[in-house]
Amino acid sequence: TSALARGVEAARRELAAAEQRRDAAAAALAAEREDLQRVTAEYATRAESHAELAARLADARGEDRDLPARVARLTAEAARFEAAVAAAVEEGRARTAAGEARDAAEQRAAAAGFAGVGEAAAALLEDGRLAALDRRLRDHDEAHAVVVATLADPELADLGERPDVAAGQQRCAELTARREDAVTALDQARRCADALDALAGDVVSAEVELAERRARAEQVSGLADLVGGRGANTLRMRLQSFVLAARLEQVAEVASRRLQEMSRGRYTFLHSDALGRHGARGGLGLDVLDEYTGVRRPTKTLSGGESFMASLALALGLADVVTAEAGGVQMDTLFVDEGFGTLDAQALDAVMGVLDELRRGGRTVGVISHLEELRTRIPTRLEVVAGRSGSRLAG
Repeated sequence: TSALARGVEAARRELAAAEQRRDAAAAALAAEREDLQRVTAEYATRAESHAELAARLADARGEDRDLPARVARLTAEAARFEAAVAAAVEEGRARTAAGEARDAAEQRAAAAGFAGVGEAAAALLEDGRLAALDRRLRDHDEAHAVVVATLADPELADLGERPDVAAGQQRCAELTARREDAVTALDQARRCADALDALAGDVVSAEVELAERRARAEQVSGLADLVGGRGANTLRMRLQSFVLAARLEQVAEVASRRLQEMSRGRYTFLHSDALGRHGARGGLGLDVLDEYTGVRRPTKTLSGGESFMASLALALGLADVVTAEAGGVQMDTLFVDEGFGTLDAQALDAVMGVLDELRRGGRTVGVISHLEELRTRIPTRLEVVAGRSGSRLAG
């Protein structure tokens, strides 16, 4: 009988233990079902968001390979259109100036007695021809004076047979006519030379003006290439990228103070204007200076927790810069969604210290997280509990 009593007591203990295991298994099963429902709901929500984002991206991308390609193509086409319009305007101005110069040359040629500029150009004497004609006229005048003086000599009065005066007069008249024709031609040639000199000056002025406008066009084209990240722009950085890089330097400087505080003085942001891979445009890069090693590192080498701190520091730095440039208008509300799970305890304390400092400064800081450790750090909370019929706020 005592043996049976001991056996019954042992069976009762085993039964109690089995019931405890059954209750624990039932509780675990219920928890796993709730987790499954929560994960299923999150998956459906993210799938719907992904489909919507994919549709919006496809609409924005159009026929291009991707959005950066579309932006690059449209920017390049705009730059080419602007350059084409500027070149067309400059060409029109040059054509107008050349037409005015041609009209002025035609008027001066007509005033000089020529049928056109071509005839005036054909009438130009060779180099030294005018001086040779002048010398011939002077020689003729000197020879005529010598002959007249010789004939007036008294010793020639008795020369015997008189020369043929009529023939001499006719010869003199012929020579005089030729001389007058030569003088007329000389005067006309001088007027033509003066007119052509004036025309040549106008042509030279038009050529100088055209050269200046071409130089101006080259300067504008060079400036357009410089602004568009081409030509002499060794950084291949567009003007908008240059402006954004200057703003990024300000954000990096302000964000570095936040990052140093959260990383306990280890990391500092450094702006980088280096070219990307395969010569891609640069100017908007960020590196970090590791004070522990003294080495400048790309941000992609940071760990998950360090990347979260860097992203949070950049967001806070951007908010500070926007506040400073908006005339003191402050961004009073900040939401931080997840990311705390990648932090160790020391880093979490540093990050929460920065957020507490913002809260004490009058800002509202909202934190979205699943970490249990944050329950003790956040006094005011909204807890969302997932159930069979959906999520709800905890009572």
